[in-house]
Amino acid sequence: MSKVSGPLLDRIDIHIEVPSVKYKDLSDEVSGEKSEVIRSRVMQAKEIQLARFKDDGIFANSQMSHKLARRQYNIGAWIGICGCNLTNPTWLK
Repeated sequence: MSKVSGPLLDRIDIHIEVPSVKYKDLSDEVSGEKSEVIRSRVMQAKEIQLARFKDDGIFANSQMSHKLARRQYNIGAWIGICGCNLTNPTWLK
């Protein structure tokens, strides 16, 4: 993080050290999931989300109000489970 100035670094919420990856590891021909399989999973997730928000007149999490977020997700319980130390302004943004 030494390449980022202090004032800019103060505005970044998450800092993650990422080790370098060798070119060989990136260029190996490893077969992954086919695009069709991924697309099917994404479409299924979109259908679930549309059903979840059908009565609220929205289609994305980013459109949720704080009240709707509290109703849809038990944020307080989730914070307790994950052991996060979040203040109200952090998770209400």
